Amino acid sequence: MLFCACSTRCTRAALWRYALRFWRLLGKVPAYDAVFVHMNPEYIVLAGWWWRLAGKKVSLWYTLKSVNLKLRVAVLFANFVFTASSESFRLATSKVRVVGHGIDTELFALRPQRPADLRIATFGRIAPSKRLIEMLGGLDTLQVRGAPFAFDIAGAPVMEEDKAYEERLWDEVKKRPYANSVKLAGVVPYRELPAWYKSPPAR
Repeated sequence: MLFCACSTRCTRAALWRYALRFWRLLGKVPAYDAVFVHMNPEYIVLAGWWWRLAGKKVSLWYTLKSVNLKLRVAVLFANFVFTASSESFRLATSKVRVVGHGIDTELFALRPQRPADLRIATFGRIAPSKRLIEMLGGLDTLQVRGAPFAFDIAGAPVMEEDKAYEERLWDEVKKRPYANSVKLAGVVPYRELPAWYKSPPAR
């Protein structure tokens, strides 16, 4: 059995409460053989020593360019570090395994589209790191060239800074003459994503 530690970030004010709750729950998890931590090296900082003493294999999935102290500590306790590309993990270690993103290209195969039906679709958390506002620059170019298009966004903000970014995004969209061609689908469950990607352009 695998124990999977995944979470969104918590605020600084809740950090100690979060850590104490994590330590309390650590001893209550049913028997497991290995640990997989997704994008949260702080979990290994908190419990890596415990998992080592318990003889658990610990793996970390990490795909960010930033290297900080908590990541360095996590790598010390991790047995393996999985990442999507060599550019996605900047800390030199023999523990790294580059595995790609593992996208099922058959499941997400798109139907042929005519140029007049150009549809640009993106899925993920609405956040500054996703550079959605910067994507509008490409749409500006299409508008100048007179190419009809639709831009569909699936996802939602999570943190307060993400919500502020979403407001900035829509402020920018409203300034564009193609504002009606940009649609927000909100959260789309994974099982519905293939159909969403294959849907006609939203006009």
